[in-house]
Amino acid sequence: MKMKMKMISYLSIIFLCFLFVFTIGCERAQPPVTPSENQRRAINEQIINSYVEETKREVDAKPIEINIIAEINEIEKSPEDEHDLRFSILGQKLIITGQIGEAAKVVSKINDVVMRDTCYAKLARYQIGAIKNLTVNNTPLSPSITSTTSATHETPQISSTSSTLEDIIFSVNDLPLMTELGIEFAAVRINLSDKSGASDMLFKIPDKIQDGNKSGGIRSIKSLQKLVNWFLEHDQKDRALATCKKAEAAAAHISDPFDAAISILDISATYVLLDAISDASRVCETSIPFAAKVTIPSERATAILKIAETFSMLQIKFGLRNDVAKLTRLKKLILAVDPIIASYDLTDAEVNKVNDVNSDNANKTDKTRTDKKNPDGAPPILSWERIRTTRDMLLLNLVRRQIWLTPEGKISLDEVWSTIHDIDDDLIRDDAIITAVDMLCITGSYDEAKGWTDFIKNVDKKNNTIKKIETKIEAAKNQNEEIIENK
Repeated sequence: MKMKMKMISYLSIIFLCFLFVFTIGCERAQPPVTPSENQRRAINEQIINSYVEETKREVDAKPIEINIIAEINEIEKSPEDEHDLRFSILGQKLIITGQIGEAAKVVSKINDVVMRDTCYAKLARYQIGAIKNLTVNNTPLSPSITSTTSATHETPQISSTSSTLEDIIFSVNDLPLMTELGIEFAAVRINLSDKSGASDMLFKIPDKIQDGNKSGGIRSIKSLQKLVNWFLEHDQKDRALATCKKAEAAAAHISDPFDAAISILDISATYVLLDAISDASRVCETSIPFAAKVTIPSERATAILKIAETFSMLQIKFGLRNDVAKLTRLKKLILAVDPIIASYDLTDAEVNKVNDVNSDNANKTDKTRTDKKNPDGAPPILSWERIRTTRDMLLLNLVRRQIWLTPEGKISLDEVWSTIHDIDDDLIRDDAIITAVDMLCITGSYDEAKGWTDFIKNVDKKNNTIKKIETKIEAAKNQNEEIIENK
């Protein structure tokens, strides 16, 4: 029996050993994990940086000249999937050695858009730095940067050849990066007393949006807003307005309705900066049809509330706060999110009862879009909690405007109370009631004010409000007695 047990034990150990070896073998047989796009870019950046640092050390030790033709021939003989990385390395090495014209030609051979843009940006900033050095140290520029330089080196003329800085900037595919580089170059040109040339160059950037090779969407709108701000800072309102018009044209071509609505609202806000009242209102109106096309619930609710916020801001800023019709429309717009919230405000028990496949897929899509990071710079899609809070805060602000119209009889207290009643959050509703109570006290309707305090749920707020009413009643009583005595 003991021998049999020992045999079983030995066999178990042998089996486990074979199992361990087999498992290890399977793990080793598995193909290596393919790095993500971001990981691949990070690895390439490390490789490029190592070569660049080595070139910098060589240049610091002694001037070097790179044999461009030999380097390009060697790269073209290598596997095609290595070309972009090797051209990026060569391009940046040429920048360091000051061979600017050749660097631009090499960079143009890179197919990967991000890598090419990175190299163009470094090439542009190298030249911008060289021009800055000219203005500070009064030293001549490389012929590849300027075509001619005055005797005093104060106003260098930018070359019109393909290797000029302006052409390099416009070769950048990513619009925000191109705009950023353009603004940096404009700052340098202004220092060279070339303000007109700086603004002329920047005014060409909006036209690049219509180029099919440029990045579009919200990134385009954000970039144009940067240009608007630059023109405003330099007292060029006409050009700022013209740039806004081009932003409108760009927004019309955004395919995603949510992105289009948000972009249009951004343009409306930009018109506000320009004090263009009619344009701001007009553009805000055009966002509504786009919001109506949004199918993902959280995006649709977010777009509606953003429109309501913009609509409210326009009324306050431009003196339309007393327009009852517009206030009524604003309330209707805010409450348009209620059916959306109701459709997706399910308890866990109710969710388990939902068997509709389309509804389930819609929920999954909604969550995916809400949680995603938007690389285009769009505002994040609001969470359902934030949607509810934003809705209630907009209604609170509406109450604050409605209540000031009650003394004139333009809006009834019943209408104000209706808006207060629509607020779901107890704390926000309490604040709305207190706002109404303050106005009732101003008009001397103290009994009615006391009646409204009955609906304040927070005990501390309720007691403080009642004390405030009693204080005002006492103050009014003393004032009346003084008037009588004076008579």
